Amino acid sequence: MFMHEMLHSRSWPTKILYHVGNKEALLGWRTSGFDLYIVFDPLIIKTQAILLGNKLIKWISVSVPVNQAGWQAWWAASSYTGTPETCNQPV
Repeated sequence: MFMHEMLHSRSWPTKILYHVGNKEALLGWRTSGFDLYIVFDPLIIKTQAILLGNKLIKWISVSVPVNQAGWQAWWAASSYTGTPETCNQPV
């Protein structure tokens, strides 16, 4: 929730947010189509985290359809056994 609030803050809008805690490094990235949140080992450096995030965003933009019908077809063909609505819910 912290990353989402910071990325969408009206008083301090930002596109990329990097935070290092004791046990993890967090990268939040706001794009025009989606938000990306990545957890890394805390020893990763900021430039490496951003480079990996950029590679992941490029892969997503090529691999995942942008419209709802295409997304549903892509999700159905993936190996995940849940639904898009339940993928972010705790087990």
